[in-house]
Amino acid sequence: MNLLDDGMSMLDAARKASLSSDAVYSRGGTSVTVPASRGNYQYEAATEGGAVVTAHVHDFIVSKADLLLGDAVVEPMIEDRLTIQGKTYEVLDLAGGGAWRWHGPPGTAYRIHTKEITP
Repeated sequence: MNLLDDGMSMLDAARKASLSSDAVYSRGGTSVTVPASRGNYQYEAATEGGAVVTAHVHDFIVSKADLLLGDAVVEPMIEDRLTIQGKTYEVLDLAGGGAWRWHGPPGTAYRIHTKEITP
């Protein structure tokens, strides 16, 4: 590792320790408890008629190495679920833009796009 990698590792550890809550990430019948940090994202898209639709998306930041389902580190997929502090969120695709994007340097942490589905 170099100095920059060491610094990014320290920042990720600090995010987990100070800015995260335990969340259960699940896909089908498999789940894992991960430290997840909340984020918000306001998304805008134009319809075919030219109207602009604005949506509020709940994002969660999860370290790639922590997203271990079964014996493998996985990428977030549409319809996966994340339960945190009594609320359940479902991973969604942002108008064809995917279910997640990198947070920080690529390969470090996922910024996962979700919608709340708690009744």
